[in-house]
Amino acid sequence: MTDKLKEEINALQQEVARGHVYEWELHRLNLLLLVIEHYLSENNAKEAHLWAQSIFQWIDSEFYEEMKSNTGDINAWFNKQMEGAVSTEQALKITRELYPEIEKLRTA
Repeated sequence: MTDKLKEEINALQQEVARGHVYEWELHRLNLLLLVIEHYLSENNAKEAHLWAQSIFQWIDSEFYEEMKSNTGDINAWFNKQMEGAVSTEQALKITRELYPEIEKLRTA
């Protein structure tokens, strides 16, 4: 096994590990949104707000400050943050390009 292949395998494992972390973060946020929606549907804005604030312990404060400075057009700010989003197919293509040695083995 070449050093380049070992490096790619290690890097790919790091990417997969981060993917697992992101899945759990997304799951947590989905659950929080469900709880917030529940309290809003019960007309309990105070409890919904408390749950919404708990999200910020996982969000980088610079995003919150940036969002607050763009309150005149939050939709435009949100859309700007979403630029560069990719589909699974696009992400797979990018991954295969990042790890050419592994791709050679996969397609051999």
